[in-house]
Amino acid sequence: MKTFGYLLMAVMACMTCSCRDEEPLPDPVPPVMEPENPGNPEEPDTGKVYLGIAPIIENMQEQRAVVENWKEGHCLGVTAAGDVNIPFTFDGRRWKAGKQVEVTAEQKVSAYYPYNVQYTDMTAIPVDITTQEDYMYGEGGVSVEKPSAALVMKHALSLVRILIKKNDYTGDGMVDAVTFGGVRLSASMDVTSGKLLPTGQPGEYKAGGNYTLDDASPVYVEAILMPVGTAEGITVNVHVDGKDFTYALPPTHVWNPGMIYTYTLNMKSGYNCEVDVDHVPMDEEYWSTFGKTDRIVMRDCGTDRIYIRPNYTGYGYDTYTGEGKVWGFLLRYRNRGGGEDFAGQARFVLMDGDRIVEQYQPFDIKCGNGAWDGYCKYCYVQAVPGTYRLAVLFKKNGESAWFKPYGYDQNSNDGEWMYEVRPATDMPALRMITLENQKCNTFLAYPVPDNDWFNIVYTLSNKSRKAMKGAIKVVWEREFKLESNSYRPSDKKENKIDDYEWCDELGSCTVDIAAGVRFWKGIVSCKFPIQRANPRDPVSGVGYCTPIAHLYYREEGSSEWKLLRCDTEYLFNRNYPGSESAKMDEAFNYLYVIPKSW
Repeated sequence: MKTFGYLLMAVMACMTCSCRDEEPLPDPVPPVMEPENPGNPEEPDTGKVYLGIAPIIENMQEQRAVVENWKEGHCLGVTAAGDVNIPFTFDGRRWKAGKQVEVTAEQKVSAYYPYNVQYTDMTAIPVDITTQEDYMYGEGGVSVEKPSAALVMKHALSLVRILIKKNDYTGDGMVDAVTFGGVRLSASMDVTSGKLLPTGQPGEYKAGGNYTLDDASPVYVEAILMPVGTAEGITVNVHVDGKDFTYALPPTHVWNPGMIYTYTLNMKSGYNCEVDVDHVPMDEEYWSTFGKTDRIVMRDCGTDRIYIRPNYTGYGYDTYTGEGKVWGFLLRYRNRGGGEDFAGQARFVLMDGDRIVEQYQPFDIKCGNGAWDGYCKYCYVQAVPGTYRLAVLFKKNGESAWFKPYGYDQNSNDGEWMYEVRPATDMPALRMITLENQKCNTFLAYPVPDNDWFNIVYTLSNKSRKAMKGAIKVVWEREFKLESNSYRPSDKKENKIDDYEWCDELGSCTVDIAAGVRFWKGIVSCKFPIQRANPRDPVSGVGYCTPIAHLYYREEGSSEWKLLRCDTEYLFNRNYPGSESAKMDEAFNYLYVIPKSW
């Protein structure tokens, strides 16, 4: 089964959003010189002076539908000396007034573009972006000595450009439409200030389309849009090769009046689509008996003093019957009978009081006397739903009896080992999570930009093959709580620097998976909402308890976010070739990411 899909991805780390006020601006268009009697040069000189205008356009780089130079037929609405909305029309050489207005004293003059004879209220000029007019406003002054108003006409709206790059996209690349969603379509403008008051509800505006992607000859789709203080809720939808791809603009983006903003959207192969993943079914019958049927005989620990505390808690608290679950522990061994090291086996069990509810297969361990070590194991959970205490049992080589740890280490306690086994679920799981352009995940912390966007790639496992629709969010977590998805209370140390707890949302996306799909590959654009300092040791400067990035899923129509756990079915195949350490390197539901400044 090989099915390929494509995502129109605005990769924020690679996306250009340029604001032209940071670039050198072209020289203004020189004003058109007026005759001495600007109102009507054909009238005889009566000693009176009449209102004229000499408008120039404040700089905005020339683009489609944007006015840079005055052309014959352009008309401004001018207000002065109590006369409102006087038309001034450009004939190619000068501006001719539709009505003579005598200038008898100093006074302010205001103007707007484009002229409409029906307008009477200069504080509420209707603005309609569907016309793609370059609405402008300006003010100046006149006197008897200088009756021609030098008006600087400012652009009231923003110009947004979309460039779509084909990259490695293998489709035809036929763009039928580029549509902005969640934008204001209408407003009223005060010509004295350019202030816009939105009217109506946000809607859609189709900016362009009907072209084929060609990176050698790129096409810019442009739209004159309302300025915004936040781009939250604004989307760009591109219909390519019969499919819709939608990019949500980051809420932090701002569109200022008279500015040009360019977004480069990259076509990416293999995202937001069904993917072909090697998958071998779990040997349920085998794992239902292996390590679960032998009789456990207990003994007192004697001189074998083992102290344990939780480890690998980053996989989270959530446990479901009928699934694999990774559990881990750190141990410290003290043999009170001499200097003998520990060599033997360990195993996990679930306990209800003093009763073993479920037991899991043993695994070999070695630990030096006085030393510490750490271990983990994927366990196939079949216990009936309920709350149980996870326990670790130990057995020395050459012996048949098992014993419990002598105690807990570093303030660990029973509460940190309590797990709720939940009923089997159809909720999706994670087959893999990585940073974009990384081939795999590890236990290492990946540095990412402090103040720029980066992308997390994930593969969802849809075991039920049911249609799935909802949302995914990325949460960067550092908490010290019971039932935590990051760290247990005993992990917290004393006298550390910047030792705070947080739970920051880095990004989100939607998923819409058709019935029958087994694996789905997606991508989330992420950015740190708050600049955090590295919690570290004051002497060595080494960080500790690195924040963990998790993915949470919320089903459509629900308000509950649930941790996406690991899909480990393929690891429970009796013929699986990987070692225990290899298993740990393959299945993650978390990712260590840190700002590069750390």
